Amino acid sequence: MSKIIVILKVFPTENANINNIKEKIEILVKPEKIEIEDFVFGLKCLVVHKIIEDVGNILEELENKIKSIDGVSSVEVERITRSI
Repeated sequence: MSKIIVILKVFPTENANINNIKEKIEILVKPEKIEIEDFVFGLKCLVVHKIIEDVGNILEELENKIKSIDGVSSVEVERITRSI
């Protein structure tokens, strides 16, 4: 079974604590890497790197898990790459 590397951008709601969201993502999806990044007018987003199996709707499930976290406004797939 092949694996893919997914990079997601996670945008918080206006008054959400980005560090709390980061901690919840670390517990819920156990990413390989997670970074806080500036994106506009002093606001921040999270960049989540995760390796997943390339089967079924696992990517959609991953997005939905992150979207279910309190304080998350939206999740965007930034990049998908096949793992070697």
